[in-house]
Amino acid sequence: MMDDYCSWLFNILFQVVERIDKSNLSAFDSRFCGRISEILFDVWLEYKLQTGEISKSEVKELPYMEDVNWAFKVKVFLSAKFLHKKYGVSS
Repeated sequence: MMDDYCSWLFNILFQVVERIDKSNLSAFDSRFCGRISEILFDVWLEYKLQTGEISKSEVKELPYMEDVNWAFKVKVFLSAKFLHKKYGVSS
């Protein structure tokens, strides 16, 4: 299953990397492949569940253990969404 996922994922990521000019990206923005891969995992998993290749009983969701600064995340999200302020850090 992992080989199937990685083959699918890296095929997409290699194509993305070829098409994007990375010369002027900040350190934060240059991590775009990581962000894309996080989203694509959900896409891949949902597809496998919908097609019956994986059953829900085979999926184990683990609790998130890292502390999250929700006030900061909400502030940055809302600023980006409504004030069009680009954010350049993760937290």
